[in-house]
Parts: sequence; structure tokens; C-alpha cells
Amino acid sequence: MSRVIQFSLIIISFNLFSAVELETYLYDIEESETTYDLLSIQDGRVYEVDKNNHKLVEQVHFALNKHLPIKLLVTESDPLNLTANAEMVISAAVEDNSRAKTSSISLEDESEYKDPMYGYEPTNIITETPEETTMEIFKSLYNRKKKGSQCYNRAYVWANDMHQKRGIKSKKNFVFYSKKFRREIDKKWWFHVAPIIMVNGEEVFVDRAFSKKPLSRLDWETVFIGDLQEKLREEQGIPRYSCPMIDRMSIYDAQKETDWCFHLNANMYFWGPNSLYRLESKNVRPLKWHSGILKTARKQAFKKWRQVWY
Repeated sequence: MSRVIQFSLIIISFNLFSAVELETYLYDIEESETTYDLLSIQDGRVYEVDKNNHKLVEQVHFALNKHLPIKLLVTESDPLNLTANAEMVISAAVEDNSRAKTSSISLEDESEYKDPMYGYEPTNIITETPEETTMEIFKSLYNRKKKGSQCYNRAYVWANDMHQKRGIKSKKNFVFYSKKFRREIDKKWWFHVAPIIMVNGEEVFVDRAFSKKPLSRLDWETVFIGDLQEKLREEQGIPRYSCPMIDRMSIYDAQKETDWCFHLNANMYFWGPNSLYRLESKNVRPLKWHSGILKTARKQAFKKWRQVWY
């Protein structure tokens, strides 16, 4: 009997301390009642730090203020589960190295800013059978995901495949969840991104990680803000809420306390939030595929990536 009890305790102990390590930059740190919430640029997740862990709190603020990469050891959960709770940070390590750069986003002349879709025209697929055409494209996207696969890596690879194999110039849709959303609806995520193709002038979302078929913008929103839509329908009588469209990250920063969520469209070459920040702060606009990013994205997101692409 004692052996059975001991064995059970070992299993329970292992499950309690199951953790995963990741390296990321922090977009922001938000204070809640008992924790500090870290907004991770690397994976779009929100991670919690116990306020009473003063050393850890000091480390994460240092990483944010210096815009340094930080290694986090966090409790593990399924990254594709939209309803799971935010993970807790167990420990952190910051390296003050040559990769440091300013974290501020500013423009000397705001009138010079051009949005992430400027000068870019997505392919408009003309077809008499839109459902069959979009489903065929959707199913052609490689989808053997790794555990921990990140949305912006999948989107980068899928957009590249559609361009290289079919000549389709897609666009990206980022959805950003505000502090208000994370406080009242769900705090696990702060952004998600997916490719969009244009079919007969209509937007079609192709996101094989979260749907079994191509979706319209309205249907895609239902997947990602369905709880918010239900709340506003019941409490305020709003039949169907839709996130407003923005064209720069500084609008998100300014309105994240008052609005629920935001959409931002970008050309297919944008990778993640960092590339949006660079556009606004340094006027750096991606206009071609980056072989290093593409290899990194394939390796991080998909199983057997070498056999598929090399």
C-alpha cells in the first residue's frame, strides 16, 4: 500500500511542476490584484508573476525597460487551448547583451507613416466555385504542428507556401486583445495572427490550427471573440460586436484600457508584432521573404519540416 501511495505522490508532484522554457521579449507588464501580467511578443501569450516574488518582479521589469530577451520557465498548458488559464512564471533569466534596443515607439513626423498594407495589393482569386477553391487551398497547407507551435510562424509559412506554389499574394490579420478584454473576458492571449486570401473580392481566413475549413471574417471573429460577443449581446443588446480596425500599434497602446480588441491588416511579409513595431518606430517595411525567418518559422511550427521543405 505504501508503495502505491508513494508512486501516486511522485506522479502528482511531476504534474504540479510540469514546466516549459521559452525565450521572448516583453511588450508590456500590466498590474493586476495579485500578479504582474507579462505580454510576451514571442508567442502572444500572457504569463503571470506573483507580486510577492520580488526578485522575479525586478528581473522582468528590467528586461522590459531595457528591451532585452528574457528566458522564462513557466507552468505548461496546451497553447492551442483558447480557454486555458494564463501560466505562472517560475523563474527568469535576463542577458544584458548586444541585442538590446530601445523599446519606445515614436515618430518624428507622424505624417510620414504609411500603414502595413501601403503599396501592397493582395491577389484577388476569381472563381465560379469559391467554396471548392478556398477549401482546396486550405487543405493544401501543411498542418503537422509541433507542440508549442506559434501562430505567427504558421502564418508566415502558410503565406509563403501559397505565394511560392500558387502565386497567391495573401495578407495577414492580427487581432489584439486589450487590457480590458484580458481583465473581463480571458487573459491567456494578447494577440493572434492568420493569413487571409481574397476570393471574388471577399476576405477568407485560412487558419488550419483553429478551424476545419476557410472562414469569413465574421465567422473567424466568432472563434476568437465569441465570449465577448455573447457578453455584449446579453448585457448591452449588441447583436454582433466586431473589433475595430487600426493601422498602427500606438493606437492599441492608447486605447487598450477602453476598447475590447483591435484588428490590424498587414502585407504577407510581416512576421509578428516586432515587425509592426519596427515599421512605426524605424519605418522598416518588409517587402520580401526572409530566408532566415522562414527557416526559423518552419522549424518552430511544424514536424518533419526538413523533409517537407528541404
